[in-house]
Amino acid sequence: MTVPPTTDDEYWPDGHGSMPAAWWPMPDDIRLQVRTRYSDLPDLLLSGDLSDRLSVPGPLYVSLAHLTRWDTYQRVEQPTRTAYQALAGQFPGRFDTVHHTDRPGTVSLAMRLHRLTDRVAAAILAHRHATLAALGLDPTNPFLLRMP
Repeated sequence: MTVPPTTDDEYWPDGHGSMPAAWWPMPDDIRLQVRTRYSDLPDLLLSGDLSDRLSVPGPLYVSLAHLTRWDTYQRVEQPTRTAYQALAGQFPGRFDTVHHTDRPGTVSLAMRLHRLTDRVAAAILAHRHATLAALGLDPTNPFLLRMP
């Protein structure tokens, strides 16, 4: 199904023309994606439902895949799993779980852009710094733009 549900509150009157103030401090490695496909199953978000092309119509999502992607079949503690669980626990119902179809059992977090507040943005930035440091990456490195 490619048409969004009629009860979806995602569409702002001016489409993609305005951004919440909390978005502007986000670093470049935290990207926006557009949801282009919908399932008949409620609360199901697949990685293939999101597009990097911002010119297509649909609701905007903040993708946190590079910070929160983890394999649910692996029992070892991972920095990305820690960030996933911390953000989802701190803000219940605010984030959507993205199921990655290229790797069954792998999930990450995304959130609808209009749900981004200053408090949520601050938490994302704090977990971004901790997660990247735990992965051995410098959070100020401009090459983070190449991360998926």
